[in-house]
Amino acid sequence: FGSLSSPLNPGDEGDNGTGGEARLINNATENADIVCVIAMGNDGTKRVPSPASADLGFAVSSASDFGNTNRTNDGISSFTNFGPRLDDGDDNEWDELKPDIASYGSNIISATAATGTSFPGAPRPEADTGYDEKDGTSMATPIASGIIALVREAAPNLNAFEVMDVIRNSSEIRDKPANTVSDRWHEIWGFGLIDASCAIDLALDQPCTPLEDTGVVAPPPSGNGSGDYVTINQPSNNTWWLEGNTATISGTTDIPSSEQFDQVQVRIAQFLESGTERELKPWTIAGGDTENWTLNVNVLEDWIQADEDYVIVSVKLYDTVTEAESNLDFRVINLARMKVTIASPNVGQSVSGIVEFTGTVDGVQHDYMEYKVDNGEWEFATELPNLEVGSQDWSYNWDSTTVSDGSTRLSFRMVNESGVKTDDIRRTIDVDNMPAAPDFVFTGVVEVLDEVGLPVQTAVAGSILTVRFTIENVGDLDADDVYIKLEAPGDNSDVYPSDITISNLNDGDEAEGTLYWWATEVGTHTVTIAVDPARNYDDPNPEDNSYSFPFEVEERPVEPTLRFMQGAYQTVPLIPNPGQQYTVIVRVDNLGQTDATGLQLTLYTMLEGDGWTEIGQDIITIIPGSDSSSGYDEGRFIVPENYSTAGGTEFRVTMSGDGVETEHSELRFTVVVNEVGLDSPVRLNLLSGEQIIDFVGMEDSGLLFTTVDGELHVRTVTESSSGAWATLADVKLADSWAGELTAILRDDGLVHAAWTENVLSQQGYFLSHIAMTSITSAGETTEKQTHMTALKLSEGRYWGLDMAKKGDRIVLAGYHRDIATGGSYNDITSIFVLMSDTPLIQSSWSSSYILSNIDIKPSQGDSLAIDIGVENMHILYQELRDDVTGIERVGLMYAHGKEWLPSWSFQYSVGDYASNAQLEVYQQNDRDVLAATWVEGFGGESKIAYVITDNSWSEDEPDYAIAAGVTNLVMSSYGDEISLIYDEINVYGPMTRYGVLDTESNQFALSNLITEGFTMGYATTKEESITLVSSSSGTLSFKTIVSLETEELITKEKTFLETLLEPLPGDETTKALIFGVSLVIVSVIFLYLVVSLRRSNREVEEEILSAAMVVDEDDVEIMVEIEADDAAVAINMDAEELVVQSIVAPKLVAVEEPVETLEQSLAAKAESGEGNSRLERRMKRKQQRELVELTEQMINNVPQLPNQDQPPINADIALPDLPTLPPVDGASLPPLPMPGMAVPQKEANCLECAAKFTIKDLRLTKVKCPVCDAVVQL
Repeated sequence: FGSLSSPLNPGDEGDNGTGGEARLINNATENADIVCVIAMGNDGTKRVPSPASADLGFAVSSASDFGNTNRTNDGISSFTNFGPRLDDGDDNEWDELKPDIASYGSNIISATAATGTSFPGAPRPEADTGYDEKDGTSMATPIASGIIALVREAAPNLNAFEVMDVIRNSSEIRDKPANTVSDRWHEIWGFGLIDASCAIDLALDQPCTPLEDTGVVAPPPSGNGSGDYVTINQPSNNTWWLEGNTATISGTTDIPSSEQFDQVQVRIAQFLESGTERELKPWTIAGGDTENWTLNVNVLEDWIQADEDYVIVSVKLYDTVTEAESNLDFRVINLARMKVTIASPNVGQSVSGIVEFTGTVDGVQHDYMEYKVDNGEWEFATELPNLEVGSQDWSYNWDSTTVSDGSTRLSFRMVNESGVKTDDIRRTIDVDNMPAAPDFVFTGVVEVLDEVGLPVQTAVAGSILTVRFTIENVGDLDADDVYIKLEAPGDNSDVYPSDITISNLNDGDEAEGTLYWWATEVGTHTVTIAVDPARNYDDPNPEDNSYSFPFEVEERPVEPTLRFMQGAYQTVPLIPNPGQQYTVIVRVDNLGQTDATGLQLTLYTMLEGDGWTEIGQDIITIIPGSDSSSGYDEGRFIVPENYSTAGGTEFRVTMSGDGVETEHSELRFTVVVNEVGLDSPVRLNLLSGEQIIDFVGMEDSGLLFTTVDGELHVRTVTESSSGAWATLADVKLADSWAGELTAILRDDGLVHAAWTENVLSQQGYFLSHIAMTSITSAGETTEKQTHMTALKLSEGRYWGLDMAKKGDRIVLAGYHRDIATGGSYNDITSIFVLMSDTPLIQSSWSSSYILSNIDIKPSQGDSLAIDIGVENMHILYQELRDDVTGIERVGLMYAHGKEWLPSWSFQYSVGDYASNAQLEVYQQNDRDVLAATWVEGFGGESKIAYVITDNSWSEDEPDYAIAAGVTNLVMSSYGDEISLIYDEINVYGPMTRYGVLDTESNQFALSNLITEGFTMGYATTKEESITLVSSSSGTLSFKTIVSLETEELITKEKTFLETLLEPLPGDETTKALIFGVSLVIVSVIFLYLVVSLRRSNREVEEEILSAAMVVDEDDVEIMVEIEADDAAVAINMDAEELVVQSIVAPKLVAVEEPVETLEQSLAAKAESGEGNSRLERRMKRKQQRELVELTEQMINNVPQLPNQDQPPINADIALPDLPTLPPVDGASLPPLPMPGMAVPQKEANCLECAAKFTIKDLRLTKVKCPVCDAVVQL
């Protein structure tokens, strides 16, 4: 049968087998035992027309024989239709496997059909004796029909179904099978290329006749046994084994009952042209049972020899008891490598017109080259000169005008005469045929947000809606002043513009835009975003310059409509302290057009044993209404000290009055009271385009992981001298980050980080693996390790990584998506575990797979959550589920087991529509306690789920906290303290909330508003918790939560030396070095002063003596010059000696008293003894930094001593007697002046540029060279 007409539209995929013609075919096959052979059609598309779609029909596609009798170069015809067929809805998936077979349909010589019109009653035109060469599946169908007729003649006992099975199973498999119920069916070839000879053999129940010549081997192998009891079925003679492949040797045995053998042994030997024999594999025991044995061997690189003559695979039977052997069976094969390289053009080269690709090809039975563009179909490129084995050059001229301008990837491969294909080699080039011009396109998703930033599908009249989008310039010319306008019914607003101009959009760049729509008109409207509507740029694809979508605007209620909106409560201070009163503020919004008046709010708290207890009331006089916006007002309540207890306090607010509806008259919430305070935010500045990935806390600092330009970086984050957190060192971890990262603080103080990265293979493929390193607080890294098999991006991916620790043990877990699955392409996702007790040693890591066949894809899920307890390792993971409701959604699953054991058995379903899972495990009574939290739902319906349970997950349902628009949830621990933060979008915009976990009472307490912005990261250090937030405008800042909890300070008496060393910077060794050097310098200066003083006194004495020899006493005159002194003088007449004192009035300076900051309040607590060890350490670090700065200033500003000629140290200098010193009388001595000591420093040499420079900070361990910017180790 032929196929029906061409499709009615380009998307038509044909019939699902339920059409009238298909039913006739089924009846003929089932009732009349007729094999109905049907053409697939010639549209060249995925389409199975009727009657080829019939369940019981035998559909045929077309193959081309390239004009010769060699079957190995036969390919599929470009015009043939392919499958699979549309699903008919029954449970039989085999019905959809159409076509059934491929047969020859190209260049077929057929009788010329008669043409002309036939009138009723007149004879039909008759064909003449001419012949035509025709193409089509209608040419392939008669060949298949003839072979089926031969089978029916050879085996008339077979029915129609059995005949069709014979044709399918005897066909020659030509390509990798598709992912269906069959392990051999292909969407174009069907079950294979039809083989008449093998079909007859199979119908007669005998082995298929081999088509190849066995050749002559001299000398043939000989054995020591007797009896032809073993046979090799695979490989056949003259088979080529290719380097890097796995070859299978298999066969059967026929052992008489009188003989006894218990092993099948295989040997592989290579014979060179010189006659030398190389044993590639000695006698090796085959697997399987004796009757059907098999052995898989890997073809190694060193097996390939250029002067190889042939390789013999020998097999024999062997008995281990009697050492008896059978005769040998053998096959003659050859070894080779198949490889293609590209010499030109270069990667990324700009090309136009006809482009010549050149390279070399290495392989056997060279036939022709194929190519494909991007992800298109493989096409014939060029025929290769005949070459049995070896290497030769190739070239192909490609017309670049067949594709659009831009980055284009071409792949090449060689196909040999046996149909074996090399791995494809790829080359990406930049096609530039069109005149340079920008090309604007929309990328990503266009979002519509309400006033608080939540995504919405509808809005009430008068809403100011934010429309966010991203456009990209995919052209090859920069664009300046790109005008973008939003077109939709509504009012104009000067405050909320509906058009913007992007000042610069370079080629290849993208830009995010925000437009506003004042939706004042009720109804369903079409909203359009137009880029360059005036066509100022010659965009080659102007149809991509606009994006339209429908949106509904609803009418605002007329009557007062009062609501407690998301985020309606907050406290002052934001985190109250135990034992101190605080204020609770509750907001009420009026969504209606009419004012609401006379509202009363009452606040209650839950007391154990007493239930809800009233705290206070507040009256709101009026909340205005509007037809275009919402009005609101706030009620305030003072919570007294006796109700301010540590932990979570439950509150309830009731509302009564005008416009209050019962179902919206109550608000319940929890306030966290804790011994912490909030520091002022500190802005964080990153590079342009740099994005935050993760934030990890350390003892006194943290590490910030970021990505920029595809690279992975880590920044050290530490506390500055002012007490603020700032980023210092920046270290690049990977050049091509693959999108996954996890990090954890080890017990030795280092952060262990693991990530996925891409590396370029020699063949031009990007491979992805897992890399690891350890990082210090200064940003120093250990040697990078790589783990897991590197995967082609098209064949798999590692993703969703998370790490946990238990003592010295570090465990890394993640998803492994294996698309290739050993060549079967079943696309299976599993969860793997990497584990080590010595993580710095790469060889110490072991791997296992704990869960397999996980139904989840990277685009559907996020990271795992793992932790290790004393009982088990615990894991939360995502998987698609459709149980209970029948709706497919992303579920959250729990599993546990030992981290060193594979194939865990305990699995439990815990959540729906779940993401962002967090898990912490702690112990009570030597049993694991699991604290888990995750996000459920999307957008305005999002909520935080949290639960505390045991090793068996005995809790049925989690508790929930509403968190509309949540984007991030982070739970962090340091020691025994566990806290968490998450963000939400409420009436104040994006806000971050804070909560804690009480591990003694096993209770979560959520959650206080602590800062504005989206949560970007959260980490707990030894002394503080650091929150990283991003404002709605994208500004990044740190917010520090400081512990105020009083601790018992354990002190010990310090020695005199420890007291001297304490103010100095650095560790104990550095302090001792600074002190020793300073002592030596002071001693030298002191000796210098003593010697100088003695010489000066001697000179004075000599002058006096010489003057006394020439001047008489009577000739001495004394002249006194009186100097004016405006200062008052006081004379102490009661003193034994005359004492004159100058009385100087001190100058009065007006000092403005600053507002006490958190830093000053902490300092006051530390001085008054109300602080704790954390505060003391923080203040001590600040004092040390100030001392270092002061010392450096004093050292740098000390004047130089005069350069005087000094007498020899051993000179005899006479000194006068010193006057008697007055008694000390207990008075304190004035401080000694600071000597001019040399600044401690050391020299550094750069190995890269040979530069030498001085380092003054002795604490540094490495610096950057000021000349070449290389890192210099000190």
